Amino acid sequence: IGLLTLFFSQYSLEEKKDRMFFSSVSIIFCITVVCVFLIRILLKKYLDQELLVFGRAIDTLSRGDYKSVSINQGKIEFKTIIQSFLSMAKQLGAREEDLRQKTESMRQINLDLTQEIQERKKKVEELKEKEIELIKFKQFAEHSTQGFGIGALDGKINYINQTLANLIGKEKDEY
Repeated sequence: IGLLTLFFSQYSLEEKKDRMFFSSVSIIFCITVVCVFLIRILLKKYLDQELLVFGRAIDTLSRGDYKSVSINQGKIEFKTIIQSFLSMAKQLGAREEDLRQKTESMRQINLDLTQEIQERKKKVEELKEKEIELIKFKQFAEHSTQGFGIGALDGKINYINQTLANLIGKEKDEY
């Protein structure tokens, strides 16, 4: 009816074209706004619950709780996404457990190595003390005015000092 009124009106053809163009643009704009509004309402109604469930599942994952993540299979369109999400949660849980085990293993290895290092340091200190005692003993034996010698149980003489060598008439280097 508006088109007929416009057609039979007193406006010139150019004015009629301009008015028709602006009317068409206005109608298209109004239809677009209504469509966007309806789509928004439908998407909110359709997706709101699904997205809320996903948000809760993501919060659960971010706390490191991989075992209690569960999402009820909602709309069929989300089935693949839900399955991928649950698979990802399971993989993350397995990786975290593997990392936890490896960390504990490394901690135990570190403790073992620390203990071994301490034991080796203690042995080195003991060897140093024995070496100092041996040096003192050797100095005592070399500078002693009495004859001194060391022999094995099988009768072999392993060491004599210079004083003993002079007493028995042998060279010290022979022993």
